[in-house]
Amino acid sequence: MDSPPNPARPPLLQSPWYWLYVFCTAGLIGLVLMSHKLNQRQLHVERNFQGRQRALESRAGLEPVTGLSTEGRTALSLQPLYLALGAGMIAAWVVLWWRHFRRPAPRKLATGSPTPPPESTLPSDRPAAEKATSAAEPPTARGSA
Repeated sequence: MDSPPNPARPPLLQSPWYWLYVFCTAGLIGLVLMSHKLNQRQLHVERNFQGRQRALESRAGLEPVTGLSTEGRTALSLQPLYLALGAGMIAAWVVLWWRHFRRPAPRKLATGSPTPPPESTLPSDRPAAEKATSAAEPPTARGSA
């Protein structure tokens, strides 16, 4: 007898976990590629703000105490985005693998032996040879022999 058919799995592209994984991966790649430009923009915005703040302090007759941001030291960084996208990507991959690619362990009966594969009751699920023999034989009651 042939091996039992694998249970039907939904297509991978219909899984929301696949799409979360794809979008988080694309986001991380985009963030890595654009990080230098984003850091330069953030530095420019912070320096403009700090310059206006220092100008107001000096107009008020105070010594400017506001320090200027440097390239490696800004008030806002991209690290939270890296962490969020990385955590989303890892979580989505684990759940996707668990639900789609993992082979389930065989179930065990109370006696400890693996359960037999479930038999399909639909005629379309049976092999062609089995269909031919079942059509030629009259139906019999199970259990009587």
